[in-house]
Amino acid sequence: RSNNWVNLYNPQSGFFQPKKNGSWIAKFDPYEVNQYFTEANAWQYSLSVQQDLVTVNRLYQLDKHLDELFKAEEHTRGRQQADISGLIGQYAHGNEPSHHIIYAYGICKDRGQAMRSLITKCVNEFYTNAPDGLIGNEDCGQMSAWYVFSAMGFYPLCPGNTNYILGIPNFNQITLHTADGSTSTITNYNRVHGSLHAIRNNGVLMPKFLSHNNLQAAHLQFLYNTQNEPMQDSLGNLSYAASEAPKSEPVPYFNNPSRNFIDQFTVELHTINEADKQSTIYYSVDQAPFQIYTNSFIITKNCHVEAYSENKMKALKSKTVAADFIKLPAGRSIRLLTNYDNQYTAGGDNALIDLQRGTSNWRIGNWQGYPGKDVVVILDVSSVKQLKSIGLGCLQDQGAWIMMPPSITFEGSADGVNYELIEKVQTNVSDTIDHALTKDIKVPVKKPYRYYRITAKNYGKLPEWHWSKGEPAWLFVDEFLIEE
Repeated sequence: RSNNWVNLYNPQSGFFQPKKNGSWIAKFDPYEVNQYFTEANAWQYSLSVQQDLVTVNRLYQLDKHLDELFKAEEHTRGRQQADISGLIGQYAHGNEPSHHIIYAYGICKDRGQAMRSLITKCVNEFYTNAPDGLIGNEDCGQMSAWYVFSAMGFYPLCPGNTNYILGIPNFNQITLHTADGSTSTITNYNRVHGSLHAIRNNGVLMPKFLSHNNLQAAHLQFLYNTQNEPMQDSLGNLSYAASEAPKSEPVPYFNNPSRNFIDQFTVELHTINEADKQSTIYYSVDQAPFQIYTNSFIITKNCHVEAYSENKMKALKSKTVAADFIKLPAGRSIRLLTNYDNQYTAGGDNALIDLQRGTSNWRIGNWQGYPGKDVVVILDVSSVKQLKSIGLGCLQDQGAWIMMPPSITFEGSADGVNYELIEKVQTNVSDTIDHALTKDIKVPVKKPYRYYRITAKNYGKLPEWHWSKGEPAWLFVDEFLIEE
C-alpha cells in the first residue's frame, strides 16, 4: 500500500492530482485549496511521500522541485484555510503538511546550505516570545515539536525511520539526557563567524543524517570555517529513505476528464512508465476479453472500460482500473449562466443532463457546487415540444454550509428570448436539519416549449445560530429531471 501514491502522480502536471472515473480531475490548479487535500494544496502535498523519496526524485528532480516550491507565489486559491500561514513560496510553516519539506533538501546533492538557511529563517521569524508567537495552529504540539528538533540541529524527515536529517542548531550548546541514563551534548560555537564546514559525532565525520542510536552518549559538533567556505555536500543521501525501487506497477490512467459525450468519444489510456517502454497496457470494453492497447479508440454508446498495466521484465502487474462513459440523450443541451466552483464540477458542464444522480454523499463529487450565488441554467430540448414535467435535484448539508435553495423558478420559452413563468416553488426544507438530504423539485408543464430557464435561489449568508454565521452558503444541484 505504501506504493499506491504513484497512482496519483500526473506526469503532465508534475503533481499529485485527484482522479475521478479513472481520469485526472479537470481544471487542476496546484495553488487551489479544496476538498481533495486536507488543509493544504497540491504544492504542499507534493513531497508527502517521505517513505519513498527515491521514486519521487525519479519522477521529478527533487532539488529542482524544492527550488520551485520555495520560489512560488505566496498565495493560495479556492477554499479559505486559516491554518495555511507562514508562507515561503508555497511552503506553509503554519500547518503540519509542510513541516518536513525543508529537510528534503538534506538528501539532495549540494543543497545543505539552502536547507540550513530556510531552517534559520523559520526558527528566527516564525517563533516569538508573545501570546501569538506561533505562526500557525499548535495541533497536538507539532509547531513546538518542529522547533525543538530544529533548534537541536536535526529532524525526523520520515516517520518510522530511525535516521535524522542534520540541520543547524539554534544554540551554542545543548545537553540531552536520554532514557538509558546517558548524557549527550551538541555544540555549535562560532556560528555567527563562519559557514558550516563539517559535522562530527564523537570525533567521527558525519554524513547528512544521524542515527537515533548514535544520540546515546554522543558529542555532536557543528564545526565552522571562518574563511566562509561552505560545507561541501558532495553526496546526496537518497538512501536516507527507501533505497529500493517500488515493487508495484502503477495503474493506467484515462486521459478523458469528462465522462459524457454526445455523438462519439475518443478514449485514451496512458501510464506514468511510458518513457521506459517496459509496460504494456491491456484493456477491455464491456467485459470483453482484455487486449493490448496500442492507440486511442472511439466509442459511440455507453461503455464500461477496464484496464491494467503489466511489466513483464519485472514480473509486475498493476491493479485494474475502470471508467464509465455516458452518451448524453439526443436533442438535449444546457447553457450555464452561473459558473460552478472548480472544487465541485460533478464532471463538467453537461453534468446536469448526464443521467447520473448524486446521492447524499456529496463528497464523492457528483454534485455541482455554487458558493454564495444563485444558479441560473437554460435547458434546450432541441425543438418546441410538450413535456409532462421539469425539475431539479438539490442537496442540503447545513454543517458543511450547503443549504437548500429557498425557491426555484421555472420558466419556458419557444424562441429562447421571451420567457414566461411556469411556476415558482418554495422548497420548504428546514435549515436546521443536522444531516445531509436530497430533494427533487418538480413542476408540471402545461404547454410546449423548447427552452427552459431554471433559477435556483441561493440561501445567502449562514444564519446567526450557525457555527459559521455570516459565511456565504453553498448551493448544490444535480440533474435536470425531464419527463416527456
